[in-house]
Amino acid sequence: MKLIIKSLVIIFILLLSLNFVGNIKATIQSVATSEANISEKAFEIFWPLSAGITSDQPLYFLKQFKETVRGMLIFGGPQKAEYTIMLATKRLLEANKLADSNKSEFVKKTYEEAITDLNQAGELIDAVKKKKEILGESGINIKNQLNNIGKFVPFLMANNNAYQAELENILNAVKQIEEKIK
Repeated sequence: MKLIIKSLVIIFILLLSLNFVGNIKATIQSVATSEANISEKAFEIFWPLSAGITSDQPLYFLKQFKETVRGMLIFGGPQKAEYTIMLATKRLLEANKLADSNKSEFVKKTYEEAITDLNQAGELIDAVKKKKEILGESGINIKNQLNNIGKFVPFLMANNNAYQAELENILNAVKQIEEKIK
């Protein structure tokens, strides 16, 4: 039992280290490619979040594993909803990065993952309201995140016609969550 706990702690520390290095690398890459209007807008709105590793890269499964473990370690409903919206934001940034790299086979799937995350966040907020919990600071953070997504998606829609349906679905999911937290 102790060996399993030690192993999990070591894996967790390694994943956090990978995340830190990945975020620094992604931030440097984002700054280096900021000549593109969309990338510049994403950097301005979502800093310090960045796409980091995307689904076209072989180590993406580690990113997903890390996110799953982090999600399991969040116990409050409002905090879990906030984290899930942050994941949706990351998927949006990843899809943008993939689109910039002309990797369209991954873009649609990544947008769909963002929609799934937003829908899950909406369900979490419903559960919080049903339990009559207070969103508190998480509610403020959720509103800010949704506001930023609401600013960025129309910009993407104006600059890329290929994924209009997915982007409209993201905006609709954002509006539904905003209605739930009023």
